[in-house]
Amino acid sequence: MQRAGVTLKSLVATNPYLNLGYYGSANDLLVLHSRDAHETISELEGFTPTERPWYTKASEQEEVIWTDPYVDANSENLVVTCAAPVRGEDGEVLGVVGFDVLLETIKQDILEMDIRYASYAFLVNKKGKVLVQPGTVVHDQSWDERYATDNLLQTENEEFNSIVSDMVRGGSGFDSFTREGEEQFVAYTFLPSIQAGMAIVSSKQDVMAPVRRVQNIVLAIWGLILLITIWISLYVGRWITRPINNLTRVANTISQGKTDLQELPEDRKDEIGLLTRSFNRLVASLRVALSRRR
Repeated sequence: MQRAGVTLKSLVATNPYLNLGYYGSANDLLVLHSRDAHETISELEGFTPTERPWYTKASEQEEVIWTDPYVDANSENLVVTCAAPVRGEDGEVLGVVGFDVLLETIKQDILEMDIRYASYAFLVNKKGKVLVQPGTVVHDQSWDERYATDNLLQTENEEFNSIVSDMVRGGSGFDSFTREGEEQFVAYTFLPSIQAGMAIVSSKQDVMAPVRRVQNIVLAIWGLILLITIWISLYVGRWITRPINNLTRVANTISQGKTDLQELPEDRKDEIGLLTRSFNRLVASLRVALSRRR
């Protein structure tokens, strides 16, 4: 038992998430990693290791288990325990080894994640009972009283119940439900290592707000591009049609038999400029021909 205490102490010392490590034997001997915790628990009247939730649940299983939340006899805070049975060669339970994790630690490191908009997270066991959710507190309960939690499979919201049901059966996904007239998004998954489901719930309005902002920016950019395109089209159109209109005007003057012909500016080097130079040669030839007739 002393060697077990040394081992427990080294394990807890290297894992910041663990609050307490202990081993309870089938004949109600208890060894803890902390001397102070041992002194506190030894003074409690009626404390029996084999009757604690972590012992009774683990002794009935063949593998690692996680308990529902309960009030820790040492810290008087809400904890969940990861525990496993220790069996002899004949399969008889010799004891149970367990490690406590404060619910406050889980809330701070997992459930209070900053994802930039209003949201909350929760953990439920396979029966749908809450392990951790916002507002989980001890109140006035003692360590020897059962801590009751909500069952999220039995709420008044059938849509939400269906999502939780899929999650605790091992499902993962993204869904939505309506609460108090407001649509909520929920992303959820099942965590096999702790046999619990975890979900993050956010308001659709908050989630879609960045999308709406991006949409407005895209619309503004699209409008600006449209205006620039129209301006360029008008400018290019005038740049192309102006010399053509000038050529048309001169051609109409020629067709009317007028002799006051003027050459057009030859300031372009493209196909229209080539056409203008050819037309100017025609105008010059006509001017010469008209002057000879006189």
